[in-house]
Amino acid sequence: MKSRNTGYYGWIIYLTAIIIFCTTGTCRVFAANGGWKDVSSGIDKTVRISCVRNVKGTDTLYAGTSDGLYRTTDLGKKWVRLDLPGEKICVTRIDLFGGEVFVSSLNGLYIGRSDEWKWLPGKQGLVGVAICGSGIPLVWTGEEMFLIEKDMWQRIDPQTSQGSIDDAAFKEGFIYTSSGGRLFYSSDMGMTWDRRFLSTGSGEEVPDYMNGDDDQDEVCPVIRRIDVSGPDGVTVATGEGIFFFSRGEFSSPRIDTAGLPAEEVIFALNTGKRIFAATRQRVFVHDLTGSDGGWRTVFEKYTTGNVVWLELMQDAFGGERLWVATENGVYTKDIRDMSGKAEHLRLDRNNTGDSDNYPTILDVQRMAIEYAEVSPEKIKKWREGAKWKAVMPRVSLSFSESNDENVELYKSSTNYYVATGPNETGTDWSIDLTWDLADVVWNDAQTSIDVRSKLMVQLRDDILEEVTRIYFERERILEEIKNAGDFGEELYLSKKIRIEELTAYIDLFTGGGFSAAMLKRGSR
Repeated sequence: MKSRNTGYYGWIIYLTAIIIFCTTGTCRVFAANGGWKDVSSGIDKTVRISCVRNVKGTDTLYAGTSDGLYRTTDLGKKWVRLDLPGEKICVTRIDLFGGEVFVSSLNGLYIGRSDEWKWLPGKQGLVGVAICGSGIPLVWTGEEMFLIEKDMWQRIDPQTSQGSIDDAAFKEGFIYTSSGGRLFYSSDMGMTWDRRFLSTGSGEEVPDYMNGDDDQDEVCPVIRRIDVSGPDGVTVATGEGIFFFSRGEFSSPRIDTAGLPAEEVIFALNTGKRIFAATRQRVFVHDLTGSDGGWRTVFEKYTTGNVVWLELMQDAFGGERLWVATENGVYTKDIRDMSGKAEHLRLDRNNTGDSDNYPTILDVQRMAIEYAEVSPEKIKKWREGAKWKAVMPRVSLSFSESNDENVELYKSSTNYYVATGPNETGTDWSIDLTWDLADVVWNDAQTSIDVRSKLMVQLRDDILEEVTRIYFERERILEEIKNAGDFGEELYLSKKIRIEELTAYIDLFTGGGFSAAMLKRGSR
């Protein structure tokens, strides 16, 4: 009995210790869909989030919104809105240096330390801030860039003919900025600038002879973000690829974007071993060592607005977490949970109603053309028929028949009589053949065919474009499933339903031929 009571009280003490451990904030449990935790419950849902930044090695983060600045000191469990001087504050970017927080906004720059804030309203419409190595704020609008020293604003931007600034950053003594698809960099705090083109082809810089030509816009992909994360240099996300750039040189070839919708990428973040890329709807990860294969989805937005920011942070216990900010939410996950394949919700092609043995895109396109009756052969037959119209004559056939009755009448002064003879019948027929030699050169049927052909080509292109888009969207999801990413239950069901929806759309264009072909080939 004594031993039993001792064990009972031991469990009570053990459970009490766990409760105390967890309630002090030391215990971190992020149980959520797919391992992602929504940590934005304290942020006003009516505002739009623009960015998040963390104080390295702590549990403190800042979130910029369309209505001010929020702060959390416990990894998002509780957010507090900070009172900054001035009227309605729309935060555009945040940077940290030496215990100070620098906040760019549409009505100026804010610098804060321990809840004491200084407002520098010298320039309106700031869209970004980055801190140079000596603690000097670098700020920019859509057209100008400034260094602020002792409250003095000094303009330093390259002042290109494009007259726009897309993004800017500071790292390892270099200021980086982009304008008109060109990457500019300066090692002397903006006194002089060099520039590089980003090639739309090989991923290398455009030859030097093009560096002085301002008319080469067609070879310059749009630069959307310059990120300073990673062990060396900056990561440049463009509409046609992702590049690593350091101290005036491309440190590696353009990143392979096979499986990534590169034209939609708005943010790229390099950890040294992995690279994360974000579009408006999803976040992807790619292992730079090649051990995890290609790009795979690790986050997909639902109803919380578009993705706007990625942040990699190190918390107070040395753990690394990825933070994803959407327009109306903030989510976080330990990056260690993003490696390998999740076994608890492992998916493959078989349990999504598919296998590797299913129709190709050419098969599907042929099905769609046949079902819609918009084959080019149809127009070809029309044109051949129009040619024969000029050769073949117009044929007219006539036929007539006559029936005559013979009657003779005899009459005299005293009598008369009528004599009836046999009837006379006759037939007449004719065939007329006429040619219009002008039709050999041109006939009106050609005009009608041209009009119908144009309409049919437009219809066929619309059908093929739509069915191709749907087919490859379905393919991308199947590749994600094949690589067995880290899926939560909700994401698992979402992807499975989406595949069924896309299959139904393809069947709509093919009259059910797509599903019938899969069944015939042995796919489920």
